[in-house]
Amino acid sequence: MATTERFVSCDWGTTNFRLRLVDGSSLEVLAQHQTPMGIKDLNDAFMSQNRLERQDFFLDYLLRQLGLMGIKPADYRVVAAGMASSSLGLKELPYAALPFSLSGGNIVADFLATDSGLDLLLISGVKSPQGVMRGEEIQAIGLEDELAGLRSAQVILPGTHSKHIHFEAGSFTGFKTYMTGELFSLLSHHSILKLSVEKGPLTGQALAAFRQGVQVGFGQGLASSLFTVRAKDVLGHTSKDLNYHYLSGILIGDELMHLRDWDGKILMAAADPLFQFYSEALGLLVGRARTILLDGKALELAMLKGQRKLMQLYERGESIFMG
Repeated sequence: MATTERFVSCDWGTTNFRLRLVDGSSLEVLAQHQTPMGIKDLNDAFMSQNRLERQDFFLDYLLRQLGLMGIKPADYRVVAAGMASSSLGLKELPYAALPFSLSGGNIVADFLATDSGLDLLLISGVKSPQGVMRGEEIQAIGLEDELAGLRSAQVILPGTHSKHIHFEAGSFTGFKTYMTGELFSLLSHHSILKLSVEKGPLTGQALAAFRQGVQVGFGQGLASSLFTVRAKDVLGHTSKDLNYHYLSGILIGDELMHLRDWDGKILMAAADPLFQFYSEALGLLVGRARTILLDGKALELAMLKGQRKLMQLYERGESIFMG
C-alpha cells in the first residue's frame, strides 16, 4: 500500500512531463525525472496504435517513467495535475466551477487504483463562463500562506496563456486568460513584425525599450500599438534586438491594462525570464508597495503545496471525488 509520508508529484502539461518524489512534511524534492512527452505528443502516439485503451496507454507510460526513477507502483501515491485530466489525457474529468475555495475542497478529483498497485489521484481543472484552466488552480491554492492575510488580491500567473485569478474573502471568484506568450511568438515569427525584431540580451538599453513598450501597451492597448514596432525599425532606425524587447513590453503592458481599476494587492508568481519582465512591468505601473513577487522556486513550491493539500483532503474524504 502506498505511504503518504512521501508522494510523487506528476505535472503533466501539453508539451512536458515531470515527476518529483516529494517528502510529505518538508516538501523537499528527493528525486525528479522529466521528459518532453507532454499530453499532446502522447495522445498522438495513442491515436496511432490500437493495442491499448486510452487509460491503459497513458498509465503504461507513467509506470515506465516511475520505473526509470526506481519507484515501484505500490511505493507512493501519485498526485497528477495539469492536462492528464483533459480530453487528450489519461482520463477526462469535468471542470470544477467557480468559486473555488483556498482550501481546495471543491476542486474535482478522481482516484484510480490499478492492478499494478499504483494509487493515482487525478486532479481536474476549473471553468468560468469565459475560460478554463488546468494546473494553475493547484498553484493558486498552494499560495495559501501568501494570501491568508489578504481580504482580496489579483493573482497573476504569467505564461504562454497567462492567468489572472481574482481572490476574495478566502475564495477564488473569477479568472481571465491572456494569450500574451502565444501572441508574442506569433507576432515575432509569423507577422510582418518578424522583419523588425530579433532576439537579443536584456541589456540596459533593452530594458529601457521594454519599459517604453510596457507604457505604450498599458496606455494605448494592443491594436493601436503594434505597428509602432515596425515604424521604430523603418523610420526610427531602432535596432531589431531592442525592438524585440519593446514588442514584449507592449504585450505585457496590454495584459496589465485591467489593473488601472484595481487598487488592491497584486500577487505575481513566475519563473525567469517572465519573473523579471513582469516584476519590472508591475513596478513601473503600480509600484512595489502593492505587489507580492514570487519567483520560480516559490511557484514550484506552491504546486507541491496544492497537490499535498488535495491529497490530504481526499484522505479525509473532504474533496469532490468522482470515484
